[in-house]
Amino acid sequence: MLVSHDHKFILVKTKKTAGSSIQAYLEPYCTNGHVTNHHPESHMSAREIRDLIGAEAWESYLKITPIRNPWDKMVSLYYWRTRKRPFSKKVIRYLKGKFTDDPARKMSFNGYMRYLDEVGEVNIDKEVIYLDGILPSYEYVRFENLHEDLEIYEEYA
Repeated sequence: MLVSHDHKFILVKTKKTAGSSIQAYLEPYCTNGHVTNHHPESHMSAREIRDLIGAEAWESYLKITPIRNPWDKMVSLYYWRTRKRPFSKKVIRYLKGKFTDDPARKMSFNGYMRYLDEVGEVNIDKEVIYLDGILPSYEYVRFENLHEDLEIYEEYA
């Protein structure tokens, strides 16, 4: 999540869409605002952001969110969740109470997609970008056109 009060924009960061790269690109324009780099705070929901900055700012600021081809996004998610982690990182996560054995580790890609569909989690960003069940008016930065789409926001700097 990134908010610039000087430039009046909000980045609502989604998962597996180059959100960290986009945040790093826009962060220099946030000398007066809010920056969260720590997961899960970096993926604050639209509601949490609105509550943090107030409804007036939320309504008047440009809202930016990254998007990605859904197929590529789900492939990326699957490989992220099944990646090998060093044993020391597993122990640290366990001690912090963050250890979860993701079902993806025991499933094929197709099986995992069926599982996500069954539990209603195919749209992994629905809780992040929707506000009270409604999709706000966003400007989208497309993963597939990252550089071209980001150049558009130079005018806000």
